[in-house]
Amino acid sequence: MAAQSQYEQLARQLSAIGAVKRGLARVLPNDCPPGSIAVLNLLDLHGEMRMSRMAELLAVDMSVTSRHVAHVANRGWLGRS
Repeated sequence: MAAQSQYEQLARQLSAIGAVKRGLARVLPNDCPPGSIAVLNLLDLHGEMRMSRMAELLAVDMSVTSRHVAHVANRGWLGRS
């Protein structure tokens, strides 16, 4: 019985994640991949930061972080310094 309740809770959470993703897809440009969203979100939450700190917070390699940052910078969504 407890296992079924956990599965039901997980199903509700996954459904909520899907709803958030669909909502984001409606308001963000078509060429805004999840990595770019993560970069913009981190900058919104924490402000300016070094690329190494961003890679740490995203838990990805610096090369991946650099690609995501380049994507949003090329679109004019952020400035680099």
